[in-house]
Amino acid sequence: MKVLWMSLVVFHFIGCIAVLLTGLAMPFWMVSRFGWESIILWLPLGTLLVQMTTDPLSNCILTNWENDLRKRLGKPPIETFVGRYFLGRKGESK
Repeated sequence: MKVLWMSLVVFHFIGCIAVLLTGLAMPFWMVSRFGWESIILWLPLGTLLVQMTTDPLSNCILTNWENDLRKRLGKPPIETFVGRYFLGRKGESK
């Protein structure tokens, strides 16, 4: 069970890095391919991407799965994945 939990954490970590890199690269790719007018498309997509990855109220299914595995392992659940593993917040959710 612990191996499954750690595998999920690694997979989630890689996914977060991929979303970050995509968010940084997308405007440059869209401008080079479609011209400056494509910023009109990127701004709402970029805003949605930032909101989805940083909003503590949105339920990420991977975070929910991790909390289920943590509960089975006798560990307290976490509030957000980014807060716990990227920002170093050690406080678990109540």
